[in-house]
Amino acid sequence: MKLKGMPKIRIKFQDENIIKKRISTLRVYNMSAVKDFYFKELEPKKIENDLYKLELRTNEIFKLVYGQIYILCEIKDGICKVLDIEPKRFLEKGFASLLEIYKGIPIAEKSDLAKIKILEKMGRI
Repeated sequence: MKLKGMPKIRIKFQDENIIKKRISTLRVYNMSAVKDFYFKELEPKKIENDLYKLELRTNEIFKLVYGQIYILCEIKDGICKVLDIEPKRFLEKGFASLLEIYKGIPIAEKSDLAKIKILEKMGRI
């Protein structure tokens, strides 16, 4: 992971096991986000004080159903501490078991299927 404008920053993880699990889930359901995580120079967007988010590539359909995929991190004193990867709910369900797929879209919960069908009727998918 590289950050724009910060070439000599050290990367640390708050809980490396959780981050590895979430990256593993992304590898199955959204490989382009994983490629961004490892190879793209990400631009930090400030949320508050030392808290930043780094957006990863997310396709439009996934955004409509689950939201933008991003890394939540804290940057201070030349250290970027990775706190979490969002959307948590989807990534936790996807790691626990293989998700069902409806028209190419992974389904983490039944409510997601309902949301997909509504978006489909609206012509957004």
